[in-house]
Amino acid sequence: MKKLISIAIIAILAASAMVSIAKVQANNYTARDGTDGPDTFSYCIHDGTYGWYDDTWVVLGMQGNYDTNNPYHYYWVKWDWETGVGGSENWFYWWYPGYEPQFTFAYDQYGYWSGATGSAPGSPMYIGDRWYWSYYDASMYMNPEAHKMSGMTYAIFYDPANPDWMWDIASTPNPADNLLTAHGLPRVYIQIPP
Repeated sequence: MKKLISIAIIAILAASAMVSIAKVQANNYTARDGTDGPDTFSYCIHDGTYGWYDDTWVVLGMQGNYDTNNPYHYYWVKWDWETGVGGSENWFYWWYPGYEPQFTFAYDQYGYWSGATGSAPGSPMYIGDRWYWSYYDASMYMNPEAHKMSGMTYAIFYDPANPDWMWDIASTPNPADNLLTAHGLPRVYIQIPP
């Protein structure tokens, strides 16, 4: 299995909407949590050299908007997923044939978790100088409202020149630290590196 080269995160969000996760920024991890919101989470893991032929990555983005009448719960939640290969107009690796990336969403409505995992829709697209397999703006209004949310992006990659060489990457919150949880002030902001 390949050594994890870097951990990065996508650009953080505007106050009311998440920035497209297609605009990956390497070596940055960000999360905001606590009223008045919205709560946001962005996590990207690169395995390879960012923006170069050997780059492979997965991204998870999440957002929860607070109910102003019930500030410790989300009335609207959103997930964005992405996985990609290559850079500089070339790519060494590809997604393992027959195994589309998996996108997971989950939310906790007062102690009861719901959600699902599904395969990436469609096919990867060539955008700019690399390939992306993305699904944006999977959002919903919650009734009853959600108290927590989580998710994951999972992809298996391989080397077409050496089909026995394969590896997987998963981007998921650490439930102890990074799970989005609706709560009051103070508002918490996490960025790695600082």
